[in-house]
Amino acid sequence: MRWALSAPAVRIGATAIAFLLAVYGFGEAYHMLRGQNGALQTNAFKALQLVVGQFPADLQDAPLPLSLQIARWALPLLTFWTTVSLGWREVRNPIQLRWIARRGDHLVISGDELLAGGVAASERHAARPAILWVDHDQAPWLERLADAGVPHAPTEGEDCGTGALGLDRARSVLLVADDPTRNMALAAAAIATAAATRPPGDPLPVIARIDDLDLRRSVEERQAQDGDRRTARLRIISLPDIAARALFVEQPLDRFRHIGVDRRLVLMLGFTPVIERYALRLLAGSHHRRGERPRFVVLDPDASARQAIFAARRPGADALSPLVFERAAIDQPALLPRLLDDAIARHGEPVAIVIDAGDEARSLALAYAADGWFAVADRPTPPIHARTSPCAERQLGGAIFPFGSAAALADPERLLQDRHDLLARAIHDHYFEGRLDDGDVVGTRASMQEWDDLDETIRDDNRLVADCYRLKLRDIDASLGPASDTGFRLDETEIEELARAEHDRWMAAKLIDGWAHGAVRDDRLRRHPDIIPYDDLSERIRDLDREQIRLMTRLLVTSGQTPQRMLSVGLRAGAGSASLGEACATLATQYPDRAIMLVGDPGNAAVRGALTAGMRAGVPIRLVLRGHDDRNDVLPLLRRADARFACPAGWSAADADGWLGAHTDLALGVAADGRVSAPWLR
Repeated sequence: MRWALSAPAVRIGATAIAFLLAVYGFGEAYHMLRGQNGALQTNAFKALQLVVGQFPADLQDAPLPLSLQIARWALPLLTFWTTVSLGWREVRNPIQLRWIARRGDHLVISGDELLAGGVAASERHAARPAILWVDHDQAPWLERLADAGVPHAPTEGEDCGTGALGLDRARSVLLVADDPTRNMALAAAAIATAAATRPPGDPLPVIARIDDLDLRRSVEERQAQDGDRRTARLRIISLPDIAARALFVEQPLDRFRHIGVDRRLVLMLGFTPVIERYALRLLAGSHHRRGERPRFVVLDPDASARQAIFAARRPGADALSPLVFERAAIDQPALLPRLLDDAIARHGEPVAIVIDAGDEARSLALAYAADGWFAVADRPTPPIHARTSPCAERQLGGAIFPFGSAAALADPERLLQDRHDLLARAIHDHYFEGRLDDGDVVGTRASMQEWDDLDETIRDDNRLVADCYRLKLRDIDASLGPASDTGFRLDETEIEELARAEHDRWMAAKLIDGWAHGAVRDDRLRRHPDIIPYDDLSERIRDLDREQIRLMTRLLVTSGQTPQRMLSVGLRAGAGSASLGEACATLATQYPDRAIMLVGDPGNAAVRGALTAGMRAGVPIRLVLRGHDDRNDVLPLLRRADARFACPAGWSAADADGWLGAHTDLALGVAADGRVSAPWLR
């Protein structure tokens, strides 16, 4: 067990040690003078007198033992400092509250230790002011944060503590308790206080957590009817949505591909709200140019009940790609190998495995069991996404990626999403201004609002568009980099293909949300005339989709990023005469509008060394895998690879090299000493 000592405890301990040294030192000093030790209580009394600076006259000129020399000076100082610090602990909270409230621009946070405490600690680490708005019965972790300079105000009282929060100058209020009723009660109190204290025109953002989608929709509808947004704006966030979005963006499905297989199967162990939202995001946003959608197999102990609830809530999902629910005892990790044997034999190899068993420890155990199954079968392991807390990379191996834990979500940037929403905001602003130019009126429908007034559901629609920009770029072998003039252009074929994909994405999102085709648009009945195949659209509507693709580059620049095409450079065993750095520098000069991507088989030692050197230099890498490989020098490559290509069973190194030569732009030979061929082989 690890013990953590607070600063006051350390000071009290040091003071006690100094006192004992003084007692011992007085005994030694009088023994030296008189040949005998004084009584213990007398020595203790003399030690206490040191606190106020009194030292016995009969020892003023006597030689003193080292222990008494130390105590004579340390004990008064330590006692004074301990007394001051303990006194400060008693009065600091109201003083800090008043100081932060007066300065303003602070974040008010309410919730439990994992989320609220984590966000407060992050804010403090970033030197941004924050106030915790929590009950006093959470004192242990409150004291730890108070030691770090984060004050707290109580949620109880006549005004629920809002009077001490400085809401007239606060940056925003973040309510992340797992009880939505409590969050809404605190939100109501904060909004009422803002109405009484905050000047109109500077509304206070109040962000409240409600994970249940039906409840969130109900609250948003009521807020749209009754809410006064001049002094406060209520936003509803959902942790499952945030976790699912992070997984969708940070771990795109095409990071793992089976060579020669276009079908993509996602195996899901458990069907919690996070996994459900992730599946919906894949259905609505996974729009690769070939048009195929991922297939889903869900293994869950309550498969029938999960399927019935999902079908009732999302009846349009089956029209896109039916989810196959199968009853399985995933609560027993020891049974997982047999379950995988059966599922893969019937449905095929997955490109991703997503695990949420409702318990972090059990989810991690299932992830280890799944990774072990692929190791025994000597097959390349697809990414295994387990809902668990982050662990050391070596502990997780090369295939297990944690996501969605409370520790990962305790990040103000992730919860507030302001920085992540720059592109989504730009997309909505372009739409909003265009509709105004066409004669639409603000407020005529849910999407005809400025970004700050949008419901979270409409915001999330724009986030999906923004997140899919990355997928569109991956479809044409491009990526995002820092804003610069790379001369990136889309040809007409790409524009047409991506416009078709964009229409499919838009239509999928509508179908999932319960919309259907109708001759006339009706937002109340959820009918839209454009919910038809791309080829059946009028030329005017197809031009709108094409314009969305042409706008993509310009809108990306608003978020500080620029698309750049990739130059895939294959690495295979051969002779070499130049360093990898020299070869990459030459390629960068010859292809200034391209970003270099190294591709190779890490099973070859020379290629593995070149891939590692490139990765350390910041060059993206992709791997061609012929089997399971979890050696220590391969693990960093597996975890950081932009994509992994799994070879069919039985492929040799020559087969992998042949595929590599046919599917990369250039090829370089790599010698045993790490030098590469220049010029390249083709």
